Amino acid sequence: MKPSIEILQTFYHRMMPLFMPQAERVLETSPAQAFNEMAFRYTFSVDAMIKISRIIERQAQQTPLVADFHASFQYLSRVIPQQQRYQEVARAARGLWLYYAADTDAAPLQNLLALPRVTVIDTGAMPLVNILAILHQIYPTAVPQPIAPTPGFTA
Repeated sequence: MKPSIEILQTFYHRMMPLFMPQAERVLETSPAQAFNEMAFRYTFSVDAMIKISRIIERQAQQTPLVADFHASFQYLSRVIPQQQRYQEVARAARGLWLYYAADTDAAPLQNLLALPRVTVIDTGAMPLVNILAILHQIYPTAVPQPIAPTPGFTA
């Protein structure tokens, strides 16, 4: 099995150059079908990220077993409220890859993590966990301050 950092490096170096940045404002005015022609390389808007995620999730569910689905939550505690949604995505996708740092106990996610096509990549020891804090320091008006993970949790 490849180390987590190698998987992420491969993804970044092979895929990211293929996608040109696009403005977030088109999210409000474009129909879902138009997203087939678009590529969002990055966004700092939480609302925009959620909208983009929901569009992609629906597409995955409407086209079963066509592709793998990769979802990053930064922290495990952010997956828990969306467990049902991602159980449905896991059943529709060829594989569901979840990226997060464990900031809480995974027991509430037993039903999701037990599905046969679910793979977890622990990003806890990677710089991805801190990237939003760094970006917020550099661009305080453009990047919102990150929300801390579950208080008091120690892995």
